[in-house]
Amino acid sequence: MEITFDKKNYRKHSEQNKKRIRKSLTECGAGRSVLVDKDGCLIAGNGVYEQAEKMGIKTRVVETDGTELVVVKRTDIGTDDSKRKMLALADNATSDNVEWDMQNIVTDFSLEGIADDWGITFDNEDLRKSFEERMAAGEDLSEDEDYAAFVEKFEQKKTTDDCYTPDVVYNAVADWVVSEYGLSRKNFVRPFYPNGDYRREKYKSTDIVVDNPPFSIMSEIIKFYVENGIRFFLFAPHLTLFNGASSEISALICGVSVTYENGAQVNTSFLTNLEPHEVRFRSAPELYKAVRIADDEYRKIIKKQLPKYAYPKHVIMSTTIAPFSRLGIDFVALRSETAVIRELDCQKESGAAIYGAGYLISDRLANEREKAEREKAEREKAEREKAEREKAFVWKLSERELGIIASLSVERNDDERKV
Repeated sequence: MEITFDKKNYRKHSEQNKKRIRKSLTECGAGRSVLVDKDGCLIAGNGVYEQAEKMGIKTRVVETDGTELVVVKRTDIGTDDSKRKMLALADNATSDNVEWDMQNIVTDFSLEGIADDWGITFDNEDLRKSFEERMAAGEDLSEDEDYAAFVEKFEQKKTTDDCYTPDVVYNAVADWVVSEYGLSRKNFVRPFYPNGDYRREKYKSTDIVVDNPPFSIMSEIIKFYVENGIRFFLFAPHLTLFNGASSEISALICGVSVTYENGAQVNTSFLTNLEPHEVRFRSAPELYKAVRIADDEYRKIIKKQLPKYAYPKHVIMSTTIAPFSRLGIDFVALRSETAVIRELDCQKESGAAIYGAGYLISDRLANEREKAEREKAEREKAEREKAEREKAFVWKLSERELGIIASLSVERNDDERKV
């Protein structure tokens, strides 16, 4: 079988790393596996095969029908052999000292979520540079669906693992726990903070964990607390509440929306071992009410705190144009009158940016935009007035009143004929 290299290998090997591979092949032996597809194109081991070929090392293809999930090769290297340790180290070291080929990552992985599944992360600055290089080469990415999805994929997401609880919400829950179970607030501990490790916390026998843990490892956390006899009352994601169910805990089902500090709104319930053992789950009306009131209060607070931003008329975003389509307003921007922009110079110091990118537009287009905005305002006003009229109760005219109106029309026509 003829072996061919994958032209879209996702990793780049520096000259230094190639030397490491050659050194490992020379000193530790050539028993390294590579994987090819049915046509002989390399899937895994591109770097190893390339250096082996240059060194003149013979290769042998081992056929498999796909049922062999793992092919194990045994060497004559002993457990205590220094060569074994060197080989183990080299196998990992040569994998670590490579960099990603961002162009191929952009093309193939942007829509599939594979990178996330394998715990692979990329530096956003590298990604940005990759796209900038494509644009510098004259490639127009403004209508590239892969590019749009890729940008969205690597934007910071609101996840349930960084849902830190606003104080007003936490206090409402803590006060309810104190009242419901007759506990003292001074015994409450909160081990779930940024970069904290709940396992290393020094829990006292009087401690009660009342906190909002990372939802993705909820089952692991509960298992740890149950096994170590630690009392807890934990925030939990409502939709997957029963995933963490066990005979040792109870669920308090609220399904109340909580606005967390990162802006994520998550329907929340609670898991605890403070309930009587025979209680599997129950509703908690007073807890629901307390959290609902606290969340409303928090949303009012952040609404007051959120700064309001506006861009000059020469900056346009997709959200600017969407209302024009809904209201039947034509607006066309030519390529020659637009330039893509992701941030304004004045935003750089603060780290702000134009969400989803935008365009700088020409003077003529800015004037057209203003006209469209005026038309938009008029049509939206008309829509509101129509909606108000349709909602209002309309008094009906009587037959007598309709007769008067008809006579008024006749008199007007008579006057017109006299003129």
